[in-house]
Amino acid sequence: MRHVNDPVPNVRDERPDVPVAVDELVRTAMQKRPEDRFASTEAFVTALEACVAPFDEDTLSDLQPVGAEA
Repeated sequence: MRHVNDPVPNVRDERPDVPVAVDELVRTAMQKRPEDRFASTEAFVTALEACVAPFDEDTLSDLQPVGAEA
């Protein structure tokens, strides 16, 4: 019911280390109206790959899973 009633959450509110582009990608993927979401899984994957392309593997590996010890 929260997905129906509440606004899409901002990932960076909880995880400021997440790149802005990834936050925007998640917000698009979770839009309430289907026409506002990605047209296909392939479109989502393409957008995700573009979001992480500027980062090297070491930078991405620095992102800690939720609940992980720092």
